[in-house]
Amino acid sequence: MRQGYVITIEKSLILRIKEKPVTEEQQQIASSEKIFKRDFFLITGANFCSSLMFNLMIVVITGYAASAFNTGTSAGSLAASIYIIGALVGRLIIGPKIDEWGARCTMIIGFLVNFAVAMLFFLPLSWIAFLLLRFVQGVSFAFMGSSCNAGVVFLLPEKRQAEGMSYYSLSMVLGSAFGPFLAAQAISSSMGYSLVFYILCAVAIAAVAMAVALRLPPVPKVPAKQKTADDAPKGLSSVICPVVVPSSVVVLIFMFGYGALLSHLLIYAEGKDLVEAAGIFFLVYAGATFVCRLFSGRLVDSKGYAVVLVPALAFAALGFFVLSWANTGFVLLVAAVCMGVGIGTCQATFLAMVPALAPKEDMGKAMSTYFIAVDGGSGIGPLAAGFAAPYLGYEMTFAVMGVLCLGALVLYVVLRRAGKAL
Repeated sequence: MRQGYVITIEKSLILRIKEKPVTEEQQQIASSEKIFKRDFFLITGANFCSSLMFNLMIVVITGYAASAFNTGTSAGSLAASIYIIGALVGRLIIGPKIDEWGARCTMIIGFLVNFAVAMLFFLPLSWIAFLLLRFVQGVSFAFMGSSCNAGVVFLLPEKRQAEGMSYYSLSMVLGSAFGPFLAAQAISSSMGYSLVFYILCAVAIAAVAMAVALRLPPVPKVPAKQKTADDAPKGLSSVICPVVVPSSVVVLIFMFGYGALLSHLLIYAEGKDLVEAAGIFFLVYAGATFVCRLFSGRLVDSKGYAVVLVPALAFAALGFFVLSWANTGFVLLVAAVCMGVGIGTCQATFLAMVPALAPKEDMGKAMSTYFIAVDGGSGIGPLAAGFAAPYLGYEMTFAVMGVLCLGALVLYVVLRRAGKAL
């Protein structure tokens, strides 16, 4: 009996321990380590809208310009290029402003300007006026993207930054998949390009609503007493973040290839009678990227950046090599998988590296620096491939892009050993 009585007391104590209420401090800690919160979904949704609008327009703008203004394809390409130029200008402007005004404020400005531009596309425009609108649209895209990417940093727990950024960056992947799909469906409909602009306006309105509803923590400021005249940024340091530049150069290099891929894949596929496979190339690419980003962020948080980036850059190079000798649709889609695993994973991982390298009070400039590299590579890549292909052929041109990815891998390893990358 006594033994049973002792056991009963022990069980009672165990129950009491299990039922001990969670303290308010423990609840706050648990809440602070959560990724999926209301504002995270809002800023991710807003960034998805930004990505969707970019990819919706980029695949139709050359054809629209050629048909609406009777320009050739070369002149029509200017409508795509001037957008990238506007985005680069916007990156240089917005970086310091995000740190000064706050990410939410600059985000709302960007989305409102973007909506205004979308509405103006319905007016009868001259060719010059149309190019001017595309330039302004590019500037607004920089405002939207940089603000979203800077703002999300303040919503993520520090111990789960890479994981959170991987989930967040899926919004860009989904935008790159659904944008071209919606554009193709719209163009094939009876409304044609008009439906593209209606979709653009609807998405812009949704983005404005999410940006307005968003709430972000205050940006940390450096105390005034710690600042001196010598500390004030000078020259390029006033618009870019120097500590992010080395890793951004790596991004610039492998994004050359991605830009060439975006603009020249269809022409390459037409020459090899692989148009059907090329039509789902970026859906396969997005699928591979989506799967990898579900676990790559956790791997970075637990094992470090190199564990993910080294194989990813190798896969990116492999994808271009496979693409260069693709003679069947199956091989073309194998290249899409390799590039999704490679380039898609690299983009998210280097993006996660930005807040790990830069102080939070410079997050606006840091994100702008990263995306200057992204936009620069995406913009120069098509031009470089366009000059090289007539002399080298597309097979050799894509093989050269693979070599560049290997060069990016070597540079990353060198920078990491020198302590300039993680």
